[in-house]
Amino acid sequence: MENSLKKRILGTRRGFYGLILSVVSIVALFWMLYARDDARAEFEQLKADGTCFTDKAPDSWKDLSPEEQKKISRRCMAASNRLSQAEHAPSIFAVLSIIGLLLLSSSLVAVKSDADKVLEEFENDEDKEGEKNDNKLS
Repeated sequence: MENSLKKRILGTRRGFYGLILSVVSIVALFWMLYARDDARAEFEQLKADGTCFTDKAPDSWKDLSPEEQKKISRRCMAASNRLSQAEHAPSIFAVLSIIGLLLLSSSLVAVKSDADKVLEEFENDEDKEGEKNDNKLS
């Protein structure tokens, strides 16, 4: 039974791609859920420092060189990007894992229906041979 299931999943491209997509997206989903807390903490820390995400620039902003201003701006934007990715990525990976599971299940059904067709053809061939033998005996 195990070998048959393995052959059904890995014997088709659809099943193989579904397995890969499911595993990768589930791992990525858990990783993003784990990283989301870190991204939120970093964002809140920058917000509390008062250097990022305030209504007006701090007084020390004018004293900074343009390179230091760029460095702070990039750090603030990176934190904002990480937070938005951490908020939206789990839903994307969840959808991808569902698609992967659908590919897996459809490969199982497709292989089963192919096996049913082969079995039907085999039974039809046996019936035809049985009729030939009956005709010979008559």
